Amino acid sequence: MKSQNFLCQPAVGSAEAELMQDSEGTDNSTEEMLGEKPEFSLPTCSWKCRSGTDNGGMSVGAFSVEELESMIVVEMGAYKTAKGGRKLITWDLGSCIGIALRDPVSGVGGLLHIMLPHHTCVSKTEPFTAAKYANTGLDEMVQAIVHQGGRREHLVAKIAGGAHMLKSVQIPESSDISSRNLEAVEKKLGEMNIPVLASEVGGHHARTVVFEPGSGAFRIVTRGKEVKVL
Repeated sequence: MKSQNFLCQPAVGSAEAELMQDSEGTDNSTEEMLGEKPEFSLPTCSWKCRSGTDNGGMSVGAFSVEELESMIVVEMGAYKTAKGGRKLITWDLGSCIGIALRDPVSGVGGLLHIMLPHHTCVSKTEPFTAAKYANTGLDEMVQAIVHQGGRREHLVAKIAGGAHMLKSVQIPESSDISSRNLEAVEKKLGEMNIPVLASEVGGHHARTVVFEPGSGAFRIVTRGKEVKVL
C-alpha cells in the first residue's frame, strides 16, 4: 500500500481545570476507552487529523499510514503497556503530562497520559479512573509493567507536557494546572525512586509523544517545531 502522510492539528482549547469542577470519567487502561463523555469540558488533549502532502508550513512530523496503524494509542486519562519495538502514542499533551516508564533489561514499558495532579473526591455515581491522576495513575501502570515481566527497581522515566495553554490574570503560570500536574508527577516519581532520564515540559505549545519501550526512544512531535527524540 502506498504510504500516505497524516498531519495533525490541535483541536480548540478548553478552559483550565481550575475553572471547572472535577469529575470521574471511564477508562479500562489497557483496553479500548468506553467513550463516555464528562458533563463538562476537560483540559484539551485531543487532535484532529487530516490526510495530505502539503503541511501548510507545519513541521509537526508526518506519520505514514502503516506506522499509525501499528502504534498503540493512549487516550486521555489512560495508560497502555508494550514490549520491545511496539510503539505507544498519545496525542496533543497540553496541560496534561505524558509519562513513559520502561525496564531497559526486559524491554517492557508503558505510557501514561495524566490529566490532573491528585484524586481528591469520591463520586458515588461515576467509577474511579486511576489513570487520570498522577498519584494513582503511576501506581497502576507500574503494577501492570511488573505483571508483564518488568522489574520495579529497573524502571526509568521520561516525561513531556505540562504546557501553559491559556493565559490568566487570576492564575499565574507557577500555580496553574500545568505546573501542579508537573509537580505532582515529579513528586510521585521521586517517592517511587524512579529516575527521570529526560523531559520536555512547560512552554505554550501542545506535544504529541511516541514511545518505544525496547529502545527507550521518546519522540516529541510539536506543531511548528522540529521533531525531537529524547
